[in-house]
Amino acid sequence: SVNDLIHFFPRRYQDWSKTKTVLEAQNGETVTIKATMITPVKEALIRKGLTLYKCNFTDGENVIHVTIFNNKYLAKSLRTFDDYILYGKIEKSFTHASMSSPQIEKSETSVGIHPIYHATESLNSKAIAKVVKAALEKIDMFEETLDGELRAKYDLCSLDFALRQIHFPTSEKNIEIARKRLIFEELLTLQLGLLKLKDKTQTEN
Repeated sequence: SVNDLIHFFPRRYQDWSKTKTVLEAQNGETVTIKATMITPVKEALIRKGLTLYKCNFTDGENVIHVTIFNNKYLAKSLRTFDDYILYGKIEKSFTHASMSSPQIEKSETSVGIHPIYHATESLNSKAIAKVVKAALEKIDMFEETLDGELRAKYDLCSLDFALRQIHFPTSEKNIEIARKRLIFEELLTLQLGLLKLKDKTQTEN
């Protein structure tokens, strides 16, 4: 259901907001680089079931050799002289820098913090994020479950803010604000349930 989907929270996040240049990146580091594609994609069939797509990007000072494995859709979507965000591990030598199968998004549409979900057999994390985003866009406002006095006493954000920020946070601070509210509500619900069971048991006795 949509409710199950909304309450299927990310297990972690990738922060794409802090970009580095090739010069600033350390060898073997997972980094975010803003770069311009400067060569067309070249396709190479290595063996049956394995196709490599190679192209070059630049951060304005250094060239990054990018290799994409078995992702024809991504390779065909790339356009020379467009700006992109590359996220992945960078390998550096004295002569060049390279990235193997980095995540690539158009610069103007990329978001700073990406949610990472537990994948299922039929849905990867990116697909889950897509349907969660579609669901959130359909909902105008989540109905509040805690009264204002309680929220003020424990410094809790609204449920609407928490559910939207836990999936697509605009800052690391907002992740903690959202998490605090959702954990509080989960524990409160558990405690009230236990009290109700205790009361029921006493009544029966």
